[in-house]
Amino acid sequence: IMFDSQGQCRFRYYGMLQRKILKDYGHKVSFVVLSARNFLSQLDKLNKISPWRKMRLIRYIWKKIKLIEGLEEMARYCRPRELNSGQTDIIFKECLADIDQVANNWQLEECKSKLRAKFQHLPLDENKEVLKVGMIGEIFTVIDSFTNQQIEAALGKMGVEIHRDLTLTTFIKHSLNPFHERNAQKTAKGYLDYIVGGHGLESVVEMLNYAKNGYDGVVHIWPFGCMPEITVRPILDKIKQKHDIALLGISIDEQSASAGLQTRLEAFVDLLKSKKAHKQI
Repeated sequence: IMFDSQGQCRFRYYGMLQRKILKDYGHKVSFVVLSARNFLSQLDKLNKISPWRKMRLIRYIWKKIKLIEGLEEMARYCRPRELNSGQTDIIFKECLADIDQVANNWQLEECKSKLRAKFQHLPLDENKEVLKVGMIGEIFTVIDSFTNQQIEAALGKMGVEIHRDLTLTTFIKHSLNPFHERNAQKTAKGYLDYIVGGHGLESVVEMLNYAKNGYDGVVHIWPFGCMPEITVRPILDKIKQKHDIALLGISIDEQSASAGLQTRLEAFVDLLKSKKAHKQI
């Protein structure tokens, strides 16, 4: 099973390339290449189920993902404000374990309020002044905590509240919305007037929104060699200079070391604190 990004991103060719390599080696393998537009039809190739059951299954998966994303958002808010260091991560892991045991919509609805209550009872310093930082970039490196080496948690422990518009559900909504690309181009007009593929356009739009809404900084993260994100780097630097907002660029590959990343994050946070203190003088 592979996914077709349907854009200029090289990711759309991975399925075809893998199929060709396996065919050249003499293997007979059936590939199911999923995309936002053919998802339902291709799903039938994996398992023949009734349309009614299919819609119930999709609804259940969607609600489960939305619940996880909601918990992630609460964790991003709580981490920089928690009174007991590390308690947010403990509760978040407990919530994920509870969700893993849920088997149907009824259990999911019953579980939802219990999970949220765990965060609501977490001791927080609501008056603590925290830094607000937006996270932008390529979807997988942004939303997968293993790949980005727990950047959200690391920054949260340094007193930074992370915000990110890019989630799995927003990505699916944007893929299904025929007007999304046009609206994004309007927002980015004057900075990026053409499609570069991947999430390059979204990175520019999100950077502009964070800059205009008074965020302290932005973290831009992408996989090494990702052409769309590399293409928009000079544009993000232009926004950074025009709106005087700090920008940290992180390229992820198999050589990325956690110690080096931690040092860069600490230096970035020190810069944000210094800038904020200077503005308050």
